[in-house]
Amino acid sequence: MAEREMVDVSVKNISDIILKSKPKPLAPQIPPYADHADLMISLALDGHSKLAADHIIHPQMDRVLNEVIGSLVRRTWFLFTDLDINIGKSASNEPIVLKSRVYDMFLEMIWNLIGVETRWASIPEEASNNALRTISEFLKDCEREERKILGSPSVLKSTIMFQLEKAMLVNKGNSMVAWMSEEIRRRIRDEDIV
Repeated sequence: MAEREMVDVSVKNISDIILKSKPKPLAPQIPPYADHADLMISLALDGHSKLAADHIIHPQMDRVLNEVIGSLVRRTWFLFTDLDINIGKSASNEPIVLKSRVYDMFLEMIWNLIGVETRWASIPEEASNNALRTISEFLKDCEREERKILGSPSVLKSTIMFQLEKAMLVNKGNSMVAWMSEEIRRRIRDEDIV
């Protein structure tokens, strides 16, 4: 039996793979989704992670935010379990791209939850803080799992670095977002990324 070519799972190679990926076009007719988490995961997998993250910033989300985040975390864990089986074991880059897109959605949700958007959407501070804690714990679990499977959290780290690089572009680096991005970048340690 012929051996398959393995994908290099280094941060540099994964960064190149993510940069080359393109989102799917938004469909004019929205197919039916089971719930908020289902819609968000589908949007993220199609490459619309910012749109998926923005789904939680709505005044009607105040009562169900933590349920949605909990459902999102549970479903993503199962999705990542399936994707992790194939990362680095086949010539396909798709598992890396899909995982990065979902990470990107979670990172965008963090920006939304710590920003002014929650006040606009009338999301109570306690609900926002609980959601942030849940997402943070989930990402820490993902980091541990990637270390176990890949040897390092390459996909997570690449996605975080892309997020921070994009934030540095706001107002040509002369903004609060750019300053926050630089502070976060300085505090990232390889042994504890999240």
